[in-house]
Amino acid sequence: MSLDIHTIPEAHEILMAQLPDWFKPVLEYIAIMQAYSGEMVDLESLMARIQGNFFVQTADSQTLTYWENMLDIPVNTTAPIDFRRERIMLRLNQRPPITIWHIRDKLTELFGNDYGLKVDPVRCTMTISVTSERYGAIDLLYDVINELVPAHLAVKANQQVTNNINSTIYIASFTTRTFEQTIGRPNADTLITITGDQIVGGVVGVTMMQSI
Repeated sequence: MSLDIHTIPEAHEILMAQLPDWFKPVLEYIAIMQAYSGEMVDLESLMARIQGNFFVQTADSQTLTYWENMLDIPVNTTAPIDFRRERIMLRLNQRPPITIWHIRDKLTELFGNDYGLKVDPVRCTMTISVTSERYGAIDLLYDVINELVPAHLAVKANQQVTNNINSTIYIASFTTRTFEQTIGRPNADTLITITGDQIVGGVVGVTMMQSI
């Protein structure tokens, strides 16, 4: 249950109501209660912040940093606060034994229906394809793989995002461009392949695939 934080006029009215009736018309007491009303609002704000920090879902950035350090999660204070809370909750909500249904539920919670999951129990392989465009999707996918997927499974995972943009480039050729970039945790190589088709006055189709 969240605490109510009053405005300064509301706090002043509450404090004035605590005075005996014969003090209420006195200008000095009115001024004193006005000064105290600001302190009351600050106190309520501090109490609400402390209460919010009891829970990861409502914790502030400073408290999230504490959790991230404790759980060995890379700290990125520039990331959206909801994304940081999601990563912490993902780490805290590990409940063995880990089953395929547990992994599927977690992927659905993170990406909705924007993913594909296939498990081959005979070959001990798992294939995950994420098409979600949410912020930090690749980092959340790393977390699922590193923290939830059993060690005996070989994992093939990727994120695919397709964007169409209008083009005014006049060129009568096909252009393919490939480069490599390392993202995520140390020693985790991610291959990013970008293929672009440029047509006169048409549409440039850009497909980006990130494969772990």
